Amino acid sequence: MSTFKDFLVWYNNLDVGPFVTAVERLQKFYFDKNIDVLKTAMSVPGIARQLLFKSATEKGAEFSLIDRKNADLHATIKDNIVGGPSIIFTRHHQSGKTKIRGGKTCEKVVGYDANALYLWAIGQAMPEGAFVRRRVENAFKPEHRDQYMQAFNWLNYLNQYEGPISSTKGITARDPLRKIPLDGYDSETKTIYEFRGVITTDTNASSPKSSPTKGGIKSKTPDGEDGKKGGSTAPYGFNVVEMWECEFRDYCKTHPKIYWIRDQVALYFVKNTAAK
Repeated sequence: MSTFKDFLVWYNNLDVGPFVTAVERLQKFYFDKNIDVLKTAMSVPGIARQLLFKSATEKGAEFSLIDRKNADLHATIKDNIVGGPSIIFTRHHQSGKTKIRGGKTCEKVVGYDANALYLWAIGQAMPEGAFVRRRVENAFKPEHRDQYMQAFNWLNYLNQYEGPISSTKGITARDPLRKIPLDGYDSETKTIYEFRGVITTDTNASSPKSSPTKGGIKSKTPDGEDGKKGGSTAPYGFNVVEMWECEFRDYCKTHPKIYWIRDQVALYFVKNTAAK
């Protein structure tokens, strides 16, 4: 080399070349796990989140969302997420001068720092399933949500014993179903699975086969009104399998494996109190 520019080019190549190789090898490691660390996960928590959801899908784990009724729970969790140095000593202590524990002279200052907490945390069992709340005003009795659990258990049973069912897989951008919030869908057989819940009941109503309002039964309908499921699916050539909430108990008696599926995701106190 004859100029400082030549030296700078030589130096930069030595500095950047190994870094590029390291980045490419890092990308290759996560490409094998279907993760692009430079696009979808720019940090260790981002990578951990993607690996968590991937393993959760493989093992059938379910994560409970927080509804409006429990909006305060979301605020509580968010407010309690804090950061900062993991240190255990006070802002100022000096050996032989400052006082501790009611006037005793400090003899030694020792600091502890917790390292690699992310690596420790992702190695622990992650919480999943329905959440439980215990409040002072309710004498700390366990509170849980069971809304939609019947539909979940039915679809989970079908998914395990009668074939894969997904709410979105197989639905393309041009598919007439893309704007309809389906309970379940089998793209191979073009079958829609709908769990129709009874909103209002009448003791004289014995069957859900009557009209949606006749007989005291009102169900969610595909009328597309007031934000409900929109558009009739029959003209598009889809098969529809319906399960009514008021028929589900009898269905469980003839398909007892649903009880086993329910117990796998049920909370401990629910298992001990639920009637089969």
